Amino acid sequence: MLSPKPAWRNVFRTGGLLLLGLALQPMAMMAQDQPPPTESETTVGVPAPLGGMSPRVLPTLTERPRNILMGSVGADAVYDDNGVPESAKPTGAYQYSISPYLSLQRSQAHSNFALDYRGGVTFNQRALDQTLDTQSVAADFQHRFTRKWLMELREDYLRTSNPFTTVGENQLLPTLSGNGQPASQAATLAATRTANSSFATLTYQLGPHSILGVSGNYSTERFNDVAATPGASLHLIESDTTVGQAFYALRISQSQNIGGQYQIQDLKFESGQARTVGQTFFLFDEITIKPHVTLTLFGGPEYSHTHNNVALVDTNQAKIILPVLKDEWSPAGGAMLTVRAKRAAVRLTGQRSIGGGGASIGAAHTTGASAELQTDLTQRWSSSLGAVYSDGSLLQGSTSGVASRTTTLQGTVAVSRRITRNLVAQAQYAHIHQFSASLQNSSVYGDHNRVGVGLAYQFTRPLSR
Repeated sequence: MLSPKPAWRNVFRTGGLLLLGLALQPMAMMAQDQPPPTESETTVGVPAPLGGMSPRVLPTLTERPRNILMGSVGADAVYDDNGVPESAKPTGAYQYSISPYLSLQRSQAHSNFALDYRGGVTFNQRALDQTLDTQSVAADFQHRFTRKWLMELREDYLRTSNPFTTVGENQLLPTLSGNGQPASQAATLAATRTANSSFATLTYQLGPHSILGVSGNYSTERFNDVAATPGASLHLIESDTTVGQAFYALRISQSQNIGGQYQIQDLKFESGQARTVGQTFFLFDEITIKPHVTLTLFGGPEYSHTHNNVALVDTNQAKIILPVLKDEWSPAGGAMLTVRAKRAAVRLTGQRSIGGGGASIGAAHTTGASAELQTDLTQRWSSSLGAVYSDGSLLQGSTSGVASRTTTLQGTVAVSRRITRNLVAQAQYAHIHQFSASLQNSSVYGDHNRVGVGLAYQFTRPLSR
């Protein structure tokens, strides 16, 4: 892929998010001097899979950073067996990356603020004029107006050519999850993907054991053109998603929360040429089986109204609007299990609902599952393991000659060692298998096996309260 010319609007947008974060920082320092909320006022809420964000899963001995400025500069060497964009067949290549990172977290009596920036440029050994880049910015602001009222605002922006990068990846903030977020299916290596997600929530503490809240999320996903065959381009499917939610949660015992959530979702593809509106009512049950072991179950009926859908056609690698006017009822739900020990933590999730099907299909029945494992082997050695499965099936069913299903399998294993206080070495293996029914072009979909090593200089600075 040829190095793109400077896109000033992306530069301005990234800079604008950073300025917004810096502008919000003083607000986090202006919290009134009131006593902090009690434990019972902070632990009742909507479960993570339904709340739009999932907290990072960490061992119990790992401290969650507070009031710090942290950053790093990393250099990595990677071999990818399908690492040449626009190649007619899978071609291996060495890639060399430089990756800066900066994160700020500030806590006050009733406000929390976090800003996260991640960048990177990757040079391709097979063609020095082919570069891959990543720009990621996330800002989060929480403020408790009184003991009863709590607000949270979150903004995420990502521009990347790396199919292993997803929206919301960072070291301090929760990861984005649930309906309304950009599709989890990995994008093709040859495409530059731009995604944005805006999230807001407001909750009211009804009593010491119950909470009521509303939230909203708006996200977009855009792609550049992909060279599928010589002289032809593949135009991947772009989407706009709006989600509104209202929820109620009640603690019925020290170890169990129950509640319900109403959710409405508006999925638009190709500037509204295809559209699906869905409504779901979830009942949920969050059970603390034992300290640091939590099981969440949720489910309910989902109603959808579809006015046209969209998919890619295999014959000419073009998008086609599929005429359809259909109402449908279907089940939705999922589960999450979180286990934390002194030096290890694991989270297993699974979910089925209606959502965006990725870059090759529009509205779809989506099924996803993931596993995360974090371990602190010693004071110097740590490791992580992640696995993701996602499958999207075209909402109106199988259609001859077009993409009707997209499946992605992704796995990552990483080991790191702290050589000195500031220098960390890491080795990683990652794999992606992506398949889209009726789309067999190997330059667009295919497997990636990636092996890499790297060094990073890290620093951490405490911030005064």
